[in-house]
Amino acid sequence: MTDDETVATVEYRGHTIKICQDMEMPHPRLDFDNTSKMICFSRKFYIGDKHDFKTPDEALEWLEANSDDIWYWNIYLMNHGGLVLSITSFKDRWDSGHIGWAYILRKDVQNEDAAIATIQNEIQMYNHYLSGSVYGYKINSDLIIENNQWGYYGDIDLPILDAQLAIDSFWERETEVNLFVHNCFAL
Repeated sequence: MTDDETVATVEYRGHTIKICQDMEMPHPRLDFDNTSKMICFSRKFYIGDKHDFKTPDEALEWLEANSDDIWYWNIYLMNHGGLVLSITSFKDRWDSGHIGWAYILRKDVQNEDAAIATIQNEIQMYNHYLSGSVYGYKINSDLIIENNQWGYYGDIDLPILDAQLAIDSFWERETEVNLFVHNCFAL
């Protein structure tokens, strides 16, 4: 990672924390185990999960035929200065539209509310990925060995907090070592 990928710098307890965009972030639809499946159709973008449906009509027919075993929702794509997905319409006829469906097997969740929360969380993570809102931190310090961590999807608050906790943990261990040494060699 280079300094030009730094999105924020924080000073904490004598250490510099750099929050950087994660340029090697895992793809949430390919690299994670998701509860939902996304069936999307686009001539411009590879969106969603791999599927074998040839047309949207074929996919919708399958979804309707399996509605006793699944919950499913429309997926909409907004393409205006970036890509954003939602299960509710953006109501923008120029830059958005229906791109496919997401479904969850009923046996994989307790109820429909849990299914909706699951798909919304998975879409939110996917949106962070699509927008490049995935971060990591680097602590500029020769003292701290574990000085970076990557893969924070969303805003920069969590990597800042985790970096501060890493620094606090270092100082707690350092204090314990100093007390131990002092007690061992006290006259």
